[in-house]
Amino acid sequence: MKLKVYSIFASIDGEVNKLHQGRLSTFIRLHGCNLDCSYCDTKYALSGPHMELTVDEIVNQVKIMKPKKVTITGGEPLVQREGVVELIKRLLAEGYGVTVETNGSLPLVERSELFEGVRAVGLEKVVERETLPQFCWVVDYKLTSSGYNKRMNMHTFTSLTKDDWIKFVITSEEDFFEALNFQRKLKFTYRKVGKGNLIPNFAYSPAMYLGAKLEYAFNPSALVHLMKEYGDGDEVLNVQIHKVIMLDEEVKWHEWCNCQSRETCEVCRRYKQGDAT
Repeated sequence: MKLKVYSIFASIDGEVNKLHQGRLSTFIRLHGCNLDCSYCDTKYALSGPHMELTVDEIVNQVKIMKPKKVTITGGEPLVQREGVVELIKRLLAEGYGVTVETNGSLPLVERSELFEGVRAVGLEKVVERETLPQFCWVVDYKLTSSGYNKRMNMHTFTSLTKDDWIKFVITSEEDFFEALNFQRKLKFTYRKVGKGNLIPNFAYSPAMYLGAKLEYAFNPSALVHLMKEYGDGDEVLNVQIHKVIMLDEEVKWHEWCNCQSRETCEVCRRYKQGDAT
């Protein structure tokens, strides 16, 4: 089983997640996506050059990095569902915390299935089957302004837990009220079926564009005002820290291998031979 990978790099996790925004994380940015949102800031990972790596090769690269947390992102990870499931299980079994960022259009993987990834190393005694303390989903709910609202998979959002996050990218005041309306409907659905204690977290993220300077599609201060004036009181402002401090985190797809021996590294060998896709 091979996965299409754009890059692997260490940085801070600039987005909300259960394992802490701002924490050092190894990013596995997968190649390809089933959507093409108007405000997408990683279009470079949607098509073009990438490597095809096995789960073993990816995990070996992760082990070279210092962070004990991994963020699987894209593109859209669940486009490569089978390989991603295997990768998540393997990382959990190796003791890593794992966050998966996904776009809300595809069904999630049941936590009970991911739990099997820790059985082989005897961690089931310290891991709760339903919560997996070192794992969380960060799921975008695509608003109308994205162009993909009708592609949202509602079962994805009703299968989340209190450990997970739903993120709204806000480009206007209209976006805010659309997001708030969805948030309230989802809370009602959870309570109606007796899952009020499992309602996920909600983050409002002002769209940000990082060029020569940082620009906002919607002013964060204005968003905070709307949250205070009209929100439920439990919303979270998600400002992308990595953009605020202008981290040059991403590397070209063929430069990320941090091995100590480029003469013997299988990934480097394949690149030199032109086997990159």
